[in-house]
Amino acid sequence: MLNKIHKEKIITIAAALFLTVILSIIILLMLGRRNVDNETYLPGLEEKPKLPYSLSLEPETLTATVGSEMKVDLVVSAFGEDINGLDAILFYDEKFLKVVRVEEVSSRFLIPRKLVESKKIIITALRQLYDDEPTNGETVASIYFKPLKKGQTEISFEFYEGKTVGSTIIKASGSENILSEVRGTVISIK
Repeated sequence: MLNKIHKEKIITIAAALFLTVILSIIILLMLGRRNVDNETYLPGLEEKPKLPYSLSLEPETLTATVGSEMKVDLVVSAFGEDINGLDAILFYDEKFLKVVRVEEVSSRFLIPRKLVESKKIIITALRQLYDDEPTNGETVASIYFKPLKKGQTEISFEFYEGKTVGSTIIKASGSENILSEVRGTVISIK
């Protein structure tokens, strides 16, 4: 009889231990997985940070004098994403600014198109050097202007997020437009 009671206790303890282990595994699995933007998150697999892929003009603000020459840089930031190239479509007010020239300044990008039209500049840059260097804040082109009259004006981008018209940054794999942010330049002319 003592043996029977002893066996029952051992079976009860073993069953309780088994259930505890199973419940612990279930709880750990549920804690280890969570829903992030409707995607399954598994520990150890890090999601790429969602950073803005941007085209910008630098400097952000500029003061110039009528008749002088001023420079604005076209800067691309793709945060390590491999890109094939970009299109930058810029608008300017020809009453205030005259485009003098557009210069290619990056050895990693070739600029086959530097089109200057009335009130619009179109720059196409193609990646010609694929290396391990990230494309983060890289100056692709410099645009030189001559201020024509006093006042305040701006140079801005044509941009439609998620579309393949207007300014774009083209991802190397899949040829998708990843441009998510643009920033132009405000110019005070004295």
